[in-house]
Amino acid sequence: MFLFMKNEKKDLRILKTEKLLKESLLELLKTNSLKDISVTEICDNAMINRVTFYDHFNNKEELLNSIIEDIKQDIVKELKKDNSIYDFRKNYRKILEKVINYFDDNKHYFNVSLIDYNNTSLFVSSLYKIFTEYLDETMKCDNIENTKIMSQFFFRSISICYILLG
Repeated sequence: MFLFMKNEKKDLRILKTEKLLKESLLELLKTNSLKDISVTEICDNAMINRVTFYDHFNNKEELLNSIIEDIKQDIVKELKKDNSIYDFRKNYRKILEKVINYFDDNKHYFNVSLIDYNNTSLFVSSLYKIFTEYLDETMKCDNIENTKIMSQFFFRSISICYILLG
């Protein structure tokens, strides 16, 4: 379910290279924190030249952000499969269940972010942003304060499940 190939309009070689780099970083994050991983290690693990890395990403943080953006797109795509999901108040349990199932189905990717505090805090802050943006879109008629409260509820519920699944 978790896909790294998002934009079908991109050249297949570009997609394959980016996929290899993302998988390489995720593999290295299983045993190291992001700050301890070098671009050279990412490239060696992916069997890709450093110059090629820099053709796609400016640094390893941008690569990680690209992975997080893929996760965001996957989660939103999952949620949008069901139009009734847009009524958050009526369907919050269904939404939580879909997101929890997504995490459970892809837990081998999410476990790597639990290696150290820096990786976890980056992922958790990104997760909060995902839910805030989703709720901003789905609760347009509500006031901003309600959206923030719902986003915090949603985020905390998912964070607890994420920790339990990890």
